[in-house]
Amino acid sequence: RVYGLFSSVCFPCGQWYVRRQVLGGDMTKYKLWQGYHDGPQCFARTCPGAPITIEAGSYGEQDCPNLFLCLEVNVLGGVCSPCCAFDVSRRYQRQERGLKLDPTEARHHKCVSFFSQIMHS
Repeated sequence: RVYGLFSSVCFPCGQWYVRRQVLGGDMTKYKLWQGYHDGPQCFARTCPGAPITIEAGSYGEQDCPNLFLCLEVNVLGGVCSPCCAFDVSRRYQRQERGLKLDPTEARHHKCVSFFSQIMHS
């Protein structure tokens, strides 16, 4: 399809399209990162007074969801914005359909968990 070719050339555009498809084209369901990244970010994790705490739905996304989705897939996650948007779309779809992790995802989560325990000790 043309969308596949276009999304391989412009990855953020592809992620914008994927999220719209996952939401069934109903942008009234859209929230920033669908709420999966709410809470303190960056320095706010170690310094509670830091101003980087995300609360999905509190930035006016409902007034202009396409603009916020465009920002989400292009800049809000920094260099990793498209990957973060893809992960959120996968998580949302898995939750909506009641799907479990596939074996590869389960192994990945175990590996990440193992190394995060090492880093925190």
